[in-house]
Amino acid sequence: MKPRIVIVGGGGHAKVLCDLIACTDGFEVVGLVDPALPAGSRQFGLPVLGDDSILEEVLASGVGNATVGLGGTGNNRPRKRLFDIVESTGFSLPSLVHPSAVVSEQAELGEGAQVMAGVIVQTGSLIGKNTILNTGSCVDHDTKVGNHVHLAPAAALCGGCTVGDLAHVGAGAVVIQDIRVGSGSIVAAGATVVRDVPDGTTVAGTPARAIPSSRDRVDS
Repeated sequence: MKPRIVIVGGGGHAKVLCDLIACTDGFEVVGLVDPALPAGSRQFGLPVLGDDSILEEVLASGVGNATVGLGGTGNNRPRKRLFDIVESTGFSLPSLVHPSAVVSEQAELGEGAQVMAGVIVQTGSLIGKNTILNTGSCVDHDTKVGNHVHLAPAAALCGGCTVGDLAHVGAGAVVIQDIRVGSGSIVAAGATVVRDVPDGTTVAGTPARAIPSSRDRVDS
C-alpha cells in the first residue's frame, strides 16, 4: 500500500503536483485542502477536504504526508506560511522529484522541495526546504538555494551561485557563476544577472539592474 499524501492548495501549481505524483507512483493523493474551494467539491478529479482547519483531522486519519500546492509569482511568503502550518501540525513533507528530472546523487534536497519535469540539479548543490525548481530550470554545480525559493520555468543558475531564502528567479532568467541573489529578492523573467543582488531587491533586464518593486511604488 502506497503512503498517502494531502496537497495543501488547489490552483495551477497543485495541478502540476498531482501529475508529478502520478508519474512517480510513490504516493496516493487523498485530496486537496484549499479555503478558496467548496468543501466536498472535486478539483482535478480529487476531493476537496476543506480549509486549513481540517489538517489535524486529516493527520489523525493516518495521512502522514503533505506537500504545499501553492506556487508563486514573486512573493513566496504565503507559501512559507502554508509550509509552517503543515509542519507545525505534524505532517512529514517529502521532497518530490519528477521522473524526468536529473538530480545528482551528490546534491541535497530539503524537506518539501519540489523538482518538476526536466529540471537538472548538478553535483554539490544544496536545495532548501519548500523550494520549487519549476519546469526545465537548471541548478549547476555547488550552488546553494535557500528555503522557500521559487526558480520559475527555464531559469538557470550557473555554478557556485547562492540564492537567499524567499527569493524568486523568474522564467528564463540566467544568473552567471558565483553570483549571490539576496534573500527576498526578485529576478524578473528573462533577466541576465551578472552582479550580486542585495537582499529585498528587484532586478530586471540584460544586464540586470535594480528597479522599483510594486511594494516600493505603493510605499512611496
